[in-house]
Amino acid sequence: MRQPVALAVAADAADFERLRRYRLFGAADHGGYLRCTERQLRVLRGAGLAVHLRLLAAGAYEEFCAQRLLAPADPVARTAFAADPDYPGEPFVYAGERLAELVPALLRDHRTRAGAAAGRAALLAAVDGEPHPAELLTAHLAYAAELCLALAHGPGGAGSRLRLLAEGPGGEEFDATAELGGAGRSPVPDGREAEAFCVTLAAVLAGGGVGELLRYGPDGPDGPDVGVGAGSARELRGWSVADGRLHPLTALEVGAVAPPEPDVGAVRPRDAHPLPGPRSAGRAGPGGAAGVRGRAGSGGAGGAAARVGEVGG
Repeated sequence: MRQPVALAVAADAADFERLRRYRLFGAADHGGYLRCTERQLRVLRGAGLAVHLRLLAAGAYEEFCAQRLLAPADPVARTAFAADPDYPGEPFVYAGERLAELVPALLRDHRTRAGAAAGRAALLAAVDGEPHPAELLTAHLAYAAELCLALAHGPGGAGSRLRLLAEGPGGEEFDATAELGGAGRSPVPDGREAEAFCVTLAAVLAGGGVGELLRYGPDGPDGPDVGVGAGSARELRGWSVADGRLHPLTALEVGAVAPPEPDVGAVRPRDAHPLPGPRSAGRAGPGGAAGVRGRAGSGGAGGAAARVGEVGG
């Protein structure tokens, strides 16, 4: 069994520039730093060590050092940060890949973990102080899972991408995505990204958040209204988030609210279909605690989650 060793990598160029003032890196630019780090990783792995990568995010690192009274320029602080057991999620295990090719996956993995942590914090805050919070928490998660199933199996659902853009009552922002399986695969999202999406959706609905949930159709002919080849466009449907549930948007409405998605290309707005509503408290379990009524306007999740884009720097 390989002995584990942790290493924090400044995968993001902006984090690299921000941390250069601490003289943590010997390279002159980010590209040179990645090449130097890759050589170090290969040496460590060649020596029989299991290399666990962590994202060296500037904000998270500086906060870590401040809390533990460590100097950010001290190499010991960087080592302690990489091995911190309280860092969200499990480390990203290095398997000999080229680091420049691994960077996007490392960044995406970190954003997913950070988003899931923020969603869990907001969801816990939304049920805090309510009667039977554990049962209520389970009900919110079950409702979010029910919605994901309905989105996966609805018209044009297979092979599509979900994106949730919402704001909590305290002004915290949520941005979560999940991919739905295409032809020949289960359309139900799975993996860490799907878990983060589901818990974030549950938190937004439970806390009375507002925003939009968008579903971009597949790249290929999986959807009935999606063309292939020159001039093709991805089908776009959307739902507004309000009052603890998802409300279908018309083609005109979703076209007006959807932000540009550079990696999606052209879209063809469509009317959305209705989705299941939350169960009433009367249909809930013992004591009515399993209902999924959100606390819209009460600030239930206010201040519980940081802006997801800012978690970890």
